[in-house]
Amino acid sequence: VSILGMAFKAESDDNRDSLSYKLRHLLQVNCKRVLSSDPYVKDRTLVGLEEALEEGDILIIGAPHVLYRDLKFKPEQIVIDVWGLYSKERLTTHQGMLPEPIS
Repeated sequence: VSILGMAFKAESDDNRDSLSYKLRHLLQVNCKRVLSSDPYVKDRTLVGLEEALEEGDILIIGAPHVLYRDLKFKPEQIVIDVWGLYSKERLTTHQGMLPEPIS
């Protein structure tokens, strides 16, 4: 799993109270590997965007940075976009996919 965006809000380096860090902690309990990336946040535990995109089977948009709007996803990657950065059509027909709703 890769989390893209660890800042509290878009275009910020402030990670105080960021839910992305809480999510990462929860995922680390159940996932084989969790990568985190952010172009603004200074944190030695983060990896570069390219590595996060290449290695993640599941991509979670943690902060809606403008930089992420034009990302290219692999067809087999699951993209979880809680911010609505991408249209549903883009994720389901061109790149990436949306997970099925939980019932």
